[in-house]
Amino acid sequence: MDENTQQSAPQPAATPAPTPQPSPQPQPTPAPAPQPVIESASATTSTDNHAGVLPYVIVVAALAVLVALDLAVSNLVVAAGEVASDAYYDSHLYDDLDYDDFLDDLEPKGRSSRNLTADNVFDVELTATDYSVNDYVFASDYSGSQQVVSSYVKTLAKTDADAAAQLAGHLRAAQAATDDATRADELAQAATVCQDTAAAIDALALPEEGSITGTSAADILENLTEGRDATRQRWGKLSQLVAILASPEGHTEQELADLDNDAGDVTDPAIYLTRALSASAANK
Repeated sequence: MDENTQQSAPQPAATPAPTPQPSPQPQPTPAPAPQPVIESASATTSTDNHAGVLPYVIVVAALAVLVALDLAVSNLVVAAGEVASDAYYDSHLYDDLDYDDFLDDLEPKGRSSRNLTADNVFDVELTATDYSVNDYVFASDYSGSQQVVSSYVKTLAKTDADAAAQLAGHLRAAQAATDDATRADELAQAATVCQDTAAAIDALALPEEGSITGTSAADILENLTEGRDATRQRWGKLSQLVAILASPEGHTEQELADLDNDAGDVTDPAIYLTRALSASAANK
């Protein structure tokens, strides 16, 4: 084979190198569509809400406070109305009331019209001698008082107390008497006690104004006078009471009971005498 015809052996075609491919990138997850959030005074649907039951507790507490306030205001209005109504009612309740008739109605039926007799005269409970002026002028009332004032008060109070004890004894004996003569004698002695006591009170000389020191001498003397006069009136009524017991015809149980009540008033004399003692202690 000659040089011209000599052919080089065919060479295999070169395979191109593969082109490097980019690595696939992860695709982002699409964000979820926003959900509508509902807001109210008591709660929320937001996923960010972490309040729990607290809003409900607050609302319930607020409602409770409002209810309590409403009840309080209502009660206050009602109470104010009741007070105003009661005040008006009280101020007009007794406008047209006849006190005498009212007190008469409180007495047992038939008592005021029941006539007294020798047989029933002691059916009325008599209490006029149960207490004396001395019982209501206390020992402490004499403390610090001027001698001339305390001496007069003690004498007057003791006179009343001693006489009341004597009178009570005669009235008990008259009530317990089983014959008319004994009853009449005891009531006669009771009448004498009343007369003698009234006379003793009248004879009890008041202190001279000049013997009472201080700037209230006139007021002290006035209270002593009022106390003496009130005690004297008590014994005048006791005398009337004994007279009815001795001669009950023409009188009623109510009349005797009223007289006993008036004669048993020892607080008025005691008040005047206590005022005199207090004033004399404060003004020396």
